Amino acid sequence: MISDSFKYMFRDENWKTKLAIGGLVSIIPIFNFLLYGYMIDIMKLIYNGVDDKLPEFKIIAQLIEGIYGLIIVFVYVSIPTIILVGYLLIMGASISLVSNTEGLSTIIALISVVIMILFIIVFVIFALATPIVLSHYAYTNKLSSIFEFKTIFKILKKTWLDILIFNIIFAIVIMILEVIISVIVFLCTITIILIPVAIWIGGMFLYYIYTVMGYFYGKVYLKGIDKINN
Repeated sequence: MISDSFKYMFRDENWKTKLAIGGLVSIIPIFNFLLYGYMIDIMKLIYNGVDDKLPEFKIIAQLIEGIYGLIIVFVYVSIPTIILVGYLLIMGASISLVSNTEGLSTIIALISVVIMILFIIVFVIFALATPIVLSHYAYTNKLSSIFEFKTIFKILKKTWLDILIFNIIFAIVIMILEVIISVIVFLCTITIILIPVAIWIGGMFLYYIYTVMGYFYGKVYLKGIDKINN
């Protein structure tokens, strides 16, 4: 499932054309939000049993869908992060205010560490849940489904290890590809006339990343559903 995610784009007979278009869209501000919508469309294809075709580009529809996708990611990743940072700032200020009272400041510091650890655990859980949440939204086509915590975490319980392994391999592979792409882009920028080509290559790389994530998210969600049903 993981290795197929990296090969998925190349199964489409028109992948070169779609890669070129995707690269162009990816470098246009605002319009590049549609990559999230495009990724969600990939998931929908996977749910319908189509895993050898890339979605067609539907600029407006995918742009709107992409905005929804960004909101979902913000809710599940950014908000816990903001809460954690805010909490650390408040606790830091509290410790400073009672710094002259050694016993009290120590107790507050210990409580702070315990709660911080709990927050980090919650953050990791929500980060791992994000692919399932996006997939669940794509599967149900209802924005309210992102709050169906019981279903989401039931699926996550069956797939969290797959998601963790994917994230590790994904990070390593993308890091290697980034080095290769960076070298190519650098060589292009040596000649001023090729600078637009260099930017375009970067956009194509970003498009490719979203196709990889879309395929895996769709497949891992179906795997979780199958395990629950069986």
